Amino acid sequence: MPTHSKPINRSDTTNKKTRKRERGAVTVYDILREDILSLKLAAGSAIDEISLAERFNLSRTPIREALFMLSSENLVTFLANRTSIVTPHSMENANAYFDTLILLSRAVFINAAVERSAKDISRIKSAINSYQEALFTEDLYQIVTKDINLKYSICNSTNNYFYNKYYPNCLDSGRRMKWLHYYPEATSTDLQKTILDMQALITAIEDRDQSKCDQLAISHVDSIIEVIQRSMVPSVSKTIDLTITESTNLQIRKSE
Repeated sequence: MPTHSKPINRSDTTNKKTRKRERGAVTVYDILREDILSLKLAAGSAIDEISLAERFNLSRTPIREALFMLSSENLVTFLANRTSIVTPHSMENANAYFDTLILLSRAVFINAAVERSAKDISRIKSAINSYQEALFTEDLYQIVTKDINLKYSICNSTNNYFYNKYYPNCLDSGRRMKWLHYYPEATSTDLQKTILDMQALITAIEDRDQSKCDQLAISHVDSIIEVIQRSMVPSVSKTIDLTITESTNLQIRKSE
């Protein structure tokens, strides 16, 4: 009796290809997003879609989809000639950013004091220890990563879907600012204050002291702003001696 092969379901084949492409786009998005936020891809640098397709062993379609996803977060900019670049870092919206960061930090830290469990406290203490250890390594990637992870661990203790969605996004929006303006300028005194603030915050969360959490949220962000503002102040130009002396004039005439 002749056997009949199972007919090919072209719909299933198409759906599998679509799912594979979507998974590929998400993978590329996740990796490139981290590369951009950690400055592995420099702000303003060109993005080569062909090289990315080779790197991820994908067609250009999921690469393009990932870039569109990144552009929605203002991490990638498409140019008129259809090429794309890593969006240049800008301080244009810094005021609005820090307003948002303060508001979210206050809400998250207060809610953490209300909702935290004993396991949450243990996890937060572990995160601050990891952050302190990273500071001694002077490895900027590890320092920024552990800094962000500490804030994530506090946010996780709120058990609030919306805080866990929007607060990490807000932290990520300021990650390049920390790389470029905060940590290069921060002194040992600044970093020690950060550690003391975080230790005090953990104590306040553990004691369910909402008022103290609120104060520390504002104080912590204010200290970040202070360092970033300091990084904008000219540090060399005002100290260089530009006085033209007689010997300088003589040297200029000889060179002519």
